[in-house]
Amino acid sequence: MEFSSKKRKITFIDVIITVIFLVAIALLAYIFIFNRSAGDNVDTVKIQYTLEVKNERDELVDNAAANIGKTLVEGTAKYNIGTVSDFYHFPSTYPTFNHETGESVNALYPEHSNVCFVVNADAVKNPYTGRYSIEGFELSVGTLVYVRLPEYAGTSYCTSIKEVE
Repeated sequence: MEFSSKKRKITFIDVIITVIFLVAIALLAYIFIFNRSAGDNVDTVKIQYTLEVKNERDELVDNAAANIGKTLVEGTAKYNIGTVSDFYHFPSTYPTFNHETGESVNALYPEHSNVCFVVNADAVKNPYTGRYSIEGFELSVGTLVYVRLPEYAGTSYCTSIKEVE
């Protein structure tokens, strides 16, 4: 049995691959370590935002209204994302077609309402994206929020956000 021992030479390609690998590791370290520590010095702002649940059955509106003053929990990741300060609802509509006039019109959706929760929270605003972070939950207008309250649960979208004093 013979063994051949060949020495492997380092080529230019080996050096390039090693440099690319080290640069990638340094970039990831910067993103996950140094960039996060810079975000720790940000100021917290008070925000008030509105969550709208569309087409909720009218029989559940009273359950939703009973949650003023309660802590709102995001249903999937269980973030506490503020306190419900106000509640309102209005009749739900759906688009339909008027065959007589040929126009698109909105018709009332029977026994359904759109339910809105006004929520107050302390948040951190990301200056680059404009999104707010509430205990790690990223929020902006249009964000899907799974509402979980003691008397109510539903699927909503954020319709407005404003900073308050």
